Amino acid sequence: MGNLPAIDYERMEADRLAVHEDELQKELQARVSSGGAHNSLRRVVLRAVTEGQYEMAQSEIDDYINYREKFPNFQSRCERYREHCRDLVDAIKTKRTFPGLKSLSISKQQELHDKVIEHFDELKDYLKQIELVEREVRMEDLRSTTWLIRTFFQCVLAVLGVAFVLDLTGGLASSFLVVVNRLISDVATWLTSLF
Repeated sequence: MGNLPAIDYERMEADRLAVHEDELQKELQARVSSGGAHNSLRRVVLRAVTEGQYEMAQSEIDDYINYREKFPNFQSRCERYREHCRDLVDAIKTKRTFPGLKSLSISKQQELHDKVIEHFDELKDYLKQIELVEREVRMEDLRSTTWLIRTFFQCVLAVLGVAFVLDLTGGLASSFLVVVNRLISDVATWLTSLF
């Protein structure tokens, strides 16, 4: 039988693992494209997670929530979402960088792959919740501002109305009384001259 080349099982396993990682990367990238507006929190964080920049993803979440301090309810409402998102990013990182991945069976590797996708989708949903909370808080702030402006204008209108009535009764009423008194006096004088 001739000399058959030796089969490099380690190389085959490394190639298979690289193909598996490429498939996961493509699937995650496809899921990022359905993640909201171009520079939304979801897009930025999901893109960072897809590219393996886990610390950047977590800092983006923290920055997004911390820089919206002008909305007092926002931070308190989003704190549990923030913690869960950080946990999900850590879980994705752990599963994607699992040190013994090469030694796992194909089914176990597929199971890790599916878990990463599941965590990624859950992360996307929680990021969407954070964005929805921000939208709700902005609307509440806008409504309260509208109520404040509307109340201010109603107060100004009431003050102007009262001022007009006071001016009318103070200035015009006294003039009216002088005219009426003069008219009564003239009528009385005319009546007395007739008799």
